[in-house]
Amino acid sequence: MKINKKIFIMSISLFFMLNANAQRIPITTSSCTSGSRFAHFSVKLFLTLPDRQNSRIETGAINETVDQIAVLEDEEACNSLQNFISSNQKFDDINQSIIGTDKQMYFYKTDNFYYVFWAKKPEFDDRYGTGPKSLFIVIKNDLSQFWEYYF
Repeated sequence: MKINKKIFIMSISLFFMLNANAQRIPITTSSCTSGSRFAHFSVKLFLTLPDRQNSRIETGAINETVDQIAVLEDEEACNSLQNFISSNQKFDDINQSIIGTDKQMYFYKTDNFYYVFWAKKPEFDDRYGTGPKSLFIVIKNDLSQFWEYYF
């Protein structure tokens, strides 16, 4: 009986030690954002809606297709875009204002462009929402030019 108590106490002690050490492991966060159905749809609308034809012509995105749309997963490109956003006071103010809200910044790409915009977090995709138009930024993939639109 004494051996069973010692084994039980040792097991509990070992469990607490392992649990305490597991909480000390740093969680790395990616500078890239996850995708969402609504966010993908926003880029798709930019590339397909007839009333956004002039915007596509202005940016040179006329040959970009829906099949090219992808969530940006390249850490280096995400860091470059984060720096780009931070260096522009207007964009940085928007980015700071959404902290703690139901919105987040999204990074999408096609072959020649990046698309940066703020929209609902993926967990809120199924909730209907109205409100003012949101800033939608189209950036050349070499970060040399950008265009601002409100959709």
